Amino acid sequence: MNWYKKMYVFALNAKLTMGVFYVAIVFVTAVITLCLGGTGVSAWSLLSMLLAAMLIGFSQELLLGNADFSGSVFFGRSILWVVFSMAVTLGGALIFRWFAALPAWSVAVLGAVMLFGFIAMLVSQKFEWEADAIGLNRDLRQYQNDVHEQQ
Repeated sequence: MNWYKKMYVFALNAKLTMGVFYVAIVFVTAVITLCLGGTGVSAWSLLSMLLAAMLIGFSQELLLGNADFSGSVFFGRSILWVVFSMAVTLGGALIFRWFAALPAWSVAVLGAVMLFGFIAMLVSQKFEWEADAIGLNRDLRQYQNDVHEQQ
């Protein structure tokens, strides 16, 4: 596959992840804000949340895009990605003051919800990889049987 195609697929996968986490960050922040009597989320906060989601999406694709889910390398990269993503999320909430007029524990609630989301994303990737492996193995066996029958 040439460089352009690799970059295109990389960007597509990163964009999908970025979109999921952008919606999650905005939604959770808005719910916390509204539940605690806030009036809304500022445009500056929305832009900084987009930046955070971009960092999370691209880092996931860089670290886990072609990872082998069966070994310890995936586990190490997963831990690194979760730690980085939590740092980006919590750092963004603190630096860009997503909860400026709300109690400090609002950031902790966002962190807890996002941690759950990051772990759920890793589990879903593993399930997807396992399903792909099962399908590929089934197709390989079918191909081998077809070739054997032709001989």
